[in-house]
Amino acid sequence: MLNQITNNPKQIFLIDSIGALLTASILFSMAIGYPGFLGMPAHILFLLAAIAVTFAVYSFCCFQFLPVHWRPYLKAIMLANTMYCILT
Repeated sequence: MLNQITNNPKQIFLIDSIGALLTASILFSMAIGYPGFLGMPAHILFLLAAIAVTFAVYSFCCFQFLPVHWRPYLKAIMLANTMYCILT
């Protein structure tokens, strides 16, 4: 798998997109199915899930449409993911 990513580094965006969708799915299901389980209000979980969906769309669009110059876009999503971790 590492060789495949090395040969096509834009796949990092696809992996990030899948991870963001997984995060959003878990947050949505926790907000709906177990609203008080994490000790956070449901509206906060929905907000965090919406941010994760936004990141997923961004990463998937980068994977699909970016030409050769993908590095600045990767730096942007890395910064966004770092800020998301700090926020959560």
